[in-house]
Amino acid sequence: SPTPIPWSDLYTSLQTGVVDGQENSLSTFRIPRLEEVQSHIVLDGHVYSVLMLAQSERWLDSLPDDLRAIVEEAGVNLQTSNRAISVELEDIDREFLEQAGVTITDLTVAEKQQFQRMTQGPVLELLQESIDAETLDSFLAAVDAAEAKL
Repeated sequence: SPTPIPWSDLYTSLQTGVVDGQENSLSTFRIPRLEEVQSHIVLDGHVYSVLMLAQSERWLDSLPDDLRAIVEEAGVNLQTSNRAISVELEDIDREFLEQAGVTITDLTVAEKQQFQRMTQGPVLELLQESIDAETLDSFLAAVDAAEAKL
């Protein structure tokens, strides 16, 4: 059963058995040294965190074409470097945690699909209660398109 635990209590909650697991990225896992109190990690790929560059459309439209091009190019460069750094850091974090004795399991595509089948229904029900049908359909179509690219 999911149990909300304040971040400041997570280490001792794992240590004392109040909870038997938690959900975070490998880098976040390392911050409080959770490898000392949690020995297994399952990488299920259920979240892809993004770095977002945001600006006012009015401000962007006010720029001369040459400056707008520089801002847009900087955004592409940021995206490319952020993704490369994320992959590199995940590799470093994984190696560190495995050397510390943590068993890391990568789920197969079939296992991920099984998780999706088991969890998607309740999530969709919740979304249908809080998001209009047109927005939800648009979101699900975008997910299908992204998965098709994979």
